[in-house]
This record gives sequence, C-alpha cells and structure tokens, in this order.
Amino acid sequence: VQQSEPAKSEFSIISENGQTVYYKETKKQDSQFKAVFDLSALEDGEYTVRYKTGAALVKRNVAISSGEIEIKSMKTQFDPVFALYGNVLKVSYLNYEQEKLKLLIYDDGELIYNSSLGNEFTFQRGFDLSNLDEGNYDISLASNDEEYWFSVTK
Repeated sequence: VQQSEPAKSEFSIISENGQTVYYKETKKQDSQFKAVFDLSALEDGEYTVRYKTGAALVKRNVAISSGEIEIKSMKTQFDPVFALYGNVLKVSYLNYEQEKLKLLIYDDGELIYNSSLGNEFTFQRGFDLSNLDEGNYDISLASNDEEYWFSVTK
C-alpha cells in the first residue's frame, strides 16, 4: 500500500468472533507499507485483514479452510472529518458502503442524543450544539461495523 503523505500504520487480523489474532503498528511514519504474512497457523474460519494508515482504512475478508485461503471482498474507507465552529459541529463523511449512519452524543458516558442520519454516499451536515451545557462531550459517528469518535469541550 502506498500513500502520498507519510503516516504511521496499523495492520491487524480479526477473527469472525471479533478477536484480534494479529496486530502490528509501525513506529515511524512512512509513505509505503510492504509485508508478507504466513496465515498457515490460523484456524479454519473467516477473518478480516485491516490496514489503517492516516485517514484511510482498507479491509479485506479472507476465508481459511483446510489450509486453503480464499481472498474475498475488499472495502476502502476514510475517516470522517469533524470540525467545531463556535456552537456548530460540522461532520463530513464518504459512506462508500452506504451503510445507515447514526450520530451519538455522550455526556460523561451517558447517551444524551441519538440521531439516524440515513445512508447517503456523501454525508455533510452541521449540528447545533448551543443547547448543550458547558462541559466535555464525546461524539460518535457510527455505521454497522465502524465507529468514529470526536471530543468536544464547550
């Protein structure tokens, strides 16, 4: 995988039950990642191979059966952009899989706002936070299998 800007990278293999069976994080920023992995020690089953660098995430599903590896679908995703302008939180996201999105706002771990946002490919919206009291809030943009977090202090 090659990208235009150097960034730290994460590589992981996740089993079908959600267990991380392999994880590696690069120590230095680089614009290229090359590696060969021996998957022969993995048990039969479905796995997701994830490579994250900068704002980009590439996921590929693989199936292992009797030592044979079947490479399945690949998905590419990019992190959303969160920006706070005064009391307006602006969120932009390219929803490649057109999954249903939700925006959740938490105050000290307690859910105080939950909004279904639809499944449009291009999502751009501003949220008025002027009714929130002063404090720290955690905001989540969530789809079926990804969740992105942003913290706001008012």
